[in-house]
Amino acid sequence: MKWITRIGSIIIALCLFMILLINAIDYSVYYRPNFYKKTFEKYHVTADAKMEMSEILKVSDYLIHYLKDHEESLENFQAVVDGTKRVFYSQREILHMKDVKILFGYGMACRRICIITSILLLFVLLIRKVPFIRTLVRCIVGTFLSLLGILGGFALVVSADFNRAFLTFHRIFFNNDLWLLDPEKDWVIRLLPQGFFMDMAIVILVVFSLSILAVLTACILWLKFSRRHMSDT
Repeated sequence: MKWITRIGSIIIALCLFMILLINAIDYSVYYRPNFYKKTFEKYHVTADAKMEMSEILKVSDYLIHYLKDHEESLENFQAVVDGTKRVFYSQREILHMKDVKILFGYGMACRRICIITSILLLFVLLIRKVPFIRTLVRCIVGTFLSLLGILGGFALVVSADFNRAFLTFHRIFFNNDLWLLDPEKDWVIRLLPQGFFMDMAIVILVVFSLSILAVLTACILWLKFSRRHMSDT
């Protein structure tokens, strides 16, 4: 029953693709602190926000910890703005960041589901005692190349009009208008201008592409050397 092996392999390949994508987002958002400082400097955030860089980094660090669920609330967080220490987040910002935190939580849950699904399917393929490694590797290569084509087209559309893509993303993933922040009232929008998100998207794309390239290279090399080994024997 080769179809079981093939379907299982395709599902594993899809799960691996999702795992690598979420890993790229996770790494780019949470584990590159230097990116934040460089981007804040690039977009002259200190002048727009009327804050010292040390205070801006304190705000961003706390927000990252909050999104990672290492902090419970943003309500009482304070920072020095224009020389005065004040509660930093408005009620609207707090509610929106709760939505963002939930969205990140869904992403982490999706990754866990993909990992568990892949492990279970690998176990099923193993206990069938039918050779499946070559089929799995081929499915990974085929699936990744197909999805990369789709992703490449999507990236071109986004790069052509990032503002429209940015708005569309928020309308799809948020069921309210809390993400429409006012720079006069909501300070976080001054720290995170649209250019920040564009640069973040590029970083995620680069990290993800390198991950995909590494997996594809390993798979293609394995197919090449295993085929040579088979011909030698």
